[in-house]
Amino acid sequence: MTVILLKKAELRLDEIVEYYQRLGYGKRGRRIRVAILKKALLLKEHPNLGVIEDKLVELGLGHRFLVEGNYKIMVL
Repeated sequence: MTVILLKKAELRLDEIVEYYQRLGYGKRGRRIRVAILKKALLLKEHPNLGVIEDKLVELGLGHRFLVEGNYKIMVL
């Protein structure tokens, strides 16, 4: 399985890091970013990991999601 990080997701990760930097917790923001990326990369070895996304079942594409802290990681 190939894991592709969408541009929108990259921007969102940057926003998370910037948010924590503004609060004076830059290290925390970077740790959250790394944790999210590690969780997403688990899919490379375990493509059926995660919970089926009920709101997207009708598309029939097998959307799943993983959660890392307060963040939902959508996968297809």
